[in-house]
Formats: sequence, structure tokens, C-alpha cells
Amino acid sequence: MSVRACTYPWHWLLITHSGDCLPCSHGAGSVGNVREQSLEEIWNGPRIREIRSAILAGEVHPLCRTTECPFQHHHPAFPRPKRPPHVDEAFARAFDEEDYLASHPDVRLAVLRGELGSGLEHFIRHGCADGYGYRLRSHVIRRDTPLANPVQAMLDYSERRVTLRAVPAVVVLAVTTVCNLRCVMCPQGMGLVTQPTHMPADIVEHAAAWLRTTSRLLLSGVGEPMLAPAFWRALELTRGRTDLWSRVNTNGLLLTPERTAAVLDSGLSEISFSLDAATPGTYARIRGARLDDVLVHIAAFSAARRRSGNRRLDVSVNMTLMLENIGEAPALVDLAHKLGLDSVLFSQLHNFGDRPDWVVTRDSWRFTYAEQRLTLAPDLARHHLDEACARARAHGLRVDFHGNVQTYLTKSQLSAPSVQGLPSTF
Repeated sequence: MSVRACTYPWHWLLITHSGDCLPCSHGAGSVGNVREQSLEEIWNGPRIREIRSAILAGEVHPLCRTTECPFQHHHPAFPRPKRPPHVDEAFARAFDEEDYLASHPDVRLAVLRGELGSGLEHFIRHGCADGYGYRLRSHVIRRDTPLANPVQAMLDYSERRVTLRAVPAVVVLAVTTVCNLRCVMCPQGMGLVTQPTHMPADIVEHAAAWLRTTSRLLLSGVGEPMLAPAFWRALELTRGRTDLWSRVNTNGLLLTPERTAAVLDSGLSEISFSLDAATPGTYARIRGARLDDVLVHIAAFSAARRRSGNRRLDVSVNMTLMLENIGEAPALVDLAHKLGLDSVLFSQLHNFGDRPDWVVTRDSWRFTYAEQRLTLAPDLARHHLDEACARARAHGLRVDFHGNVQTYLTKSQLSAPSVQGLPSTF
């Protein structure tokens, strides 16, 4: 595995609650702070240019030395990159977008949802290495016609540029480290967040220009986004942007009619409710709260969405798969159908190679992170995930997989139209 396949510093920027800018979400150090420099200065500043140069040389920059990096250490939650993406401008301008989307329904669905900007972006980043067929047109796009920013980012990478013409295609705002839950697989559950705080409002304002131009926005954090004023301010700044794909995960326990109305009136593209269980006992063990409490809120949110006529917002429930809850994956699909949602998202535990002591005790239950990974029981995971996909197909629900979960599926289930098995676009 080579760091040469990493393209994060060409298309991705994470802004932490303190204003630090990170070139990825896998443990890299800061390349600048928005309170000290402009985003433009950071994006093409000396630190990130050094990282880009090191990657192009196949070397690990000191800021990138971390056990969490999937390009330095193999993690089952991340696919092994087959080869670095490569494209030249002539190819990009001749690429037959319509034919590619017609030939690959999985890509077309991702583009329609806004999770990918175009079929060309998918082909450069994933499709070429995965053997997706394509066609070139005889009539090419004129050279004076600007290419989409995500494609320009990959051109910058292919041309070995360290000073980029593209701006970040993906911006991540880590809006808070404050949470109302202590889930066992989260740093909150391990007590690793010692000084929880919200992102100050001025940091959101520093990022405002790029929030208005980025292609994809993730509102996240090691905490509950709906607690953070920065989350609601970001929704205000991006309101009305139909060209933006934006997403948030929430535990749903803080929803009120007023907050529901604010979300439905925003430009948010996806909201996913983190359940990690389909039964009260498992929910209480993993998340430390009452399942019935959150289900009331999700049901009310779903009903309000139907009344509002908001067809753009995709609503899902998600489960971080582990041996403790894998048996409830099919029941989670049934629950999503009962709630009137659009989809179910499955991800899996990452490898935390630097935390072999990750152990959380809740009442009489002991959670040991290293003993809960699906790699320890792949046949069991395959059995339950195949059943979950079959139920989703029966209900007409979409199933999304993040974190390489699709590797546990049989080929027949993976090829089902309701299964979205694309690699993570981030």
C-alpha cells in the first residue's frame, strides 16, 4: 500500500472546532488555523504543499504519520486503493458523461443525490481502477469552458501540482466536541474528550466563503451537531444552494418541532439518525439511552417532512456494525420502513491500532473494541447483511455502505439495484 494513492489534500479540508485545518480525517496534523490565516493562504500554504509533494514522491510527511491512515496501514474499514487516479485534460473534455451514467446506474444514483458531482468524477477517482466501462465523444468540450471543481482537483493531482487551481471540493466542519451521549465506540464513551466545546461563531464566518462555493459539506464533530450554534449558522449560510450536497449525522434526541422546521427549511441534503441498534436493550448498551425516546422524535420528523413536501432531503438511520449488533441489521431495515425513511446506512468499526486498551464497561456488559470487529466473524456478518439487503429490496428501501462494508456481501446482493455499494466519495 502506498501513500501515493492519497488524494485528500487535493480535494478535502476539515476545519476543527478550534479552527485548525486538517488535510484529512485520519489523524493528520494541522496545516493552519483560520483565525491566523485566510483559507486561501492555508489551502496553498507551505505546510499543505509539503504534504502534497511528499505524497507525490511516495513518502510520508511528518504531519501524516498516524496509525489511522489507510494509506500507511491496512484497515478493513477502507478499501485497498488499486492505483492512484490519473486523468488528462483532453480525456476529461472528451468523456461521454451521458453514456457513462446510462451504463452505470449506481453512479447515476449517486450523481442524482448530489453525493458525486458527475460521472467523470467517479470514473477518475473510482471507476478507472474498478474497471468501469466508458466512451469518449468525437466532439469535445471547448478548452475555454471551465471544468467542474472536483474534476479540476483531480487534474491538479494528475498533473502533480502542489499549488492548486481547484478549491476544496469537500469541506468538513467539526462543529462541536460536546455530546449528550457516551457511545461505547466513540471517544466520548472512552472519556477521551476532556474539554468539550462548541465551534465559536467567528470560525464559521471565516469559512463562509467556501461554504458558499464547495460542492460537498459535512457537518460533524466528536459530539452532537444539533447542540452547536455553528451547525445552525452553517445551515443558514448554505440555505438555498441546490448545487450543494450537505450531510449530518445526529442522535436525534434533541429534535424539537422548531429544530425540525429549521432543518426542513434548510438546504440540507441528507440527515442520518445514528441508532446502532433495533432493540431497546442493545441501544441502551451501546448508546446508553432509551430507544423509545429517539424513535418518537424520528417518527415526528418523518411526518413533518411528508407534510412539508421536502423531497430533496434524504432521511436515513445508520448502524455502526459490530458483533454486538450485527444480528439486528435486518430488523433495522424493518424499523426504517416502519418510520417512513428513505434508506439505511451501514458502516463498521475502524481499527484503532494505537488504542488496544479501548474497553468500556456499562452495567454488567463489557465492550472491548478489538473484540467487536466484523473481521472476527465475516460469515456471520455476511449472513445478516444479505438478509438486511433482501428486506430492503422487499420494502423498496435503499441501502448505503460506508467503510468497506460491502466486502461482506454476496455478489447477488451487492448487484441489487437498491444497494448503493460505491466506495466512499470522500
